[in-house]
This record gives sequence, C-alpha cells and structure tokens, in this order.
Amino acid sequence: MIRKSNERANKYIAKINGEYFKKRVEQLKRQMARNEKEWQKTAVKIEQEMKSFLDSINDKMFQVYYIVFAKEINRLMKTESGESLAQEIEILQQKWWRRGLNRDTLYSIKEYYLPTYENVLRFDIGRFDINAFG
Repeated sequence: MIRKSNERANKYIAKINGEYFKKRVEQLKRQMARNEKEWQKTAVKIEQEMKSFLDSINDKMFQVYYIVFAKEINRLMKTESGESLAQEIEILQQKWWRRGLNRDTLYSIKEYYLPTYENVLRFDIGRFDINAFG
C-alpha cells in the first residue's frame, strides 16, 4: 500500500513539472480557446436572457445569483439527463432558495430552460398496455 502511494506521488510530481505542463498546454491550446469562445457565447446569451426575464425583480442585487443559477442549469443539462438531471436541479433550487432567493423565481427559471421538464423526465408506464408486449 505504501508502495502504491509512493508511485502515485511520483507520478504527480512528474506531472507538475513545468516542461510537462508547457507541452500539454501547447497541445490543447487551440481546443481550449475554442471551448472558451463557445462557453462565452453561451454565458452572454444566458446573462441577456436572464436580465430580460428578471426585469420584474425589485432587488437588482440578487439578479447575479439568479444568473448563476441559470448557468448551473446549463452546465447540468450538458452532463446529466432524465431523473438524474431532475434531482440535480432540485438540489440547485434548494441551495439557492436556502441562500435567500425566491422559490417561485427559481422555479420559473427552471421552467424557462426546461419547459417540458415534467413530461420528458417522467415515464408513465400506466399509459401502455403491458399485455401488448407479449
């Protein structure tokens, strides 16, 4: 066990070598730049949508937190789906509600990005004739 931990530590030490990092960044630089450009387009779009959506919010200082919530939903939509997505978004809603944001506004933002949320994520087996499957 100690040997394995030493091997891992040595691999880590090799990774943090400046030359290794430099080579790795050079290999990935173009892709990193493309990814950042795409993210910035998405981020600006979300910010503009949320600023329009949140015009009715009286306390403008909270708008930034609603925008962060919307960006977190966007991130989750790229990595999660189905029931997992539903649960993760519920966790986000709880987090931001407990931090003082309005529950109804959070729900409205979720619905703005996931208008078919309930229909897509819930599989109702009662709609099917199970006898039809043989």
